[in-house]
This record gives sequence, structure tokens and C-alpha cells, in this order.
Amino acid sequence: MTTIAANKNSIACDLQITHASNMKLKAATKIFTIPEDTCKALFNVRKAYLGYCGNADAWGEVVAWLTTLDGKPPKLKTNEFLLFTDEKKIYHATNMTNWMQIDVPHFAIGSGMQYATAAMSAGATPLEACKIAGKHDTLTGMGYKEYFI
Repeated sequence: MTTIAANKNSIACDLQITHASNMKLKAATKIFTIPEDTCKALFNVRKAYLGYCGNADAWGEVVAWLTTLDGKPPKLKTNEFLLFTDEKKIYHATNMTNWMQIDVPHFAIGSGMQYATAAMSAGATPLEACKIAGKHDTLTGMGYKEYFI
């Protein structure tokens, strides 16, 4: 799984991907910068970052659809998304059509979400929260990235 954490200033992720065989791999990132046209069409914003956790098989379909908006959104079963916009709003979804604004100062998803949420409640940034989650969650780690609007 993973840990994605966001507050009103940034969104961060770990880089670990766990294969079905339990082998750990390092990803480049788990956060996608949504194209401006898509941001405007779906969220009425200029810029947004999308953090992803769950089955990585569907991630390519999600990125392809968000890049073009061609056809219907991909069907997803075991995925979770955290969206951070240039209006400093946080949204959560389990598919591409049911976005819910989270009206809290910070939020996290993934296997390390409880650790990250507790860390942010104690004053940690999303990046620090992901690193703290990585100390306790075996499915979080192998490096971290943070994105700012």
C-alpha cells in the first residue's frame, strides 16, 4: 500500500510499491500533476495534485483518462485518491466520479494513514507525516516526495 498525506499547504507521498509477491520496489512518485484543462473541467481550478493508493494496475488507466478525458472514467475497485487543489482544498475519492471535499486541516490515505494523521495532528508537515508513517507501517517507505502549489 502506501501513505499519502495532505494539509492546506502541500501533499506528500512515500515511494514504496509492494508487488503481490511482497517484493518492495521504488516508484518515481505516487502523485500526479493533473493537466490544467482537466483541472478546470473536473474541479474548476487551475492546478491540482492527485495522490493514489491501492492496486497499481489501474493507475495507468487513471492517468490516461485524466490526461485526455476521453470516454468513460476507468472502473476502479481497490483504489483510493487524495486530491490537493490550488484553492488549498482537499478531496477524497474511491473512483473518478465521487469526489468529496474533506473539510479538515489535514487528511491521509493508505496503509499508514493513521500514523500520518496523528503526526499531522501533532504539527508535522505532510512530508514529515509520511516519514513517521514509514517508521511504523511496513508498506510505507523507500523515499518521499512533497508537492506545493
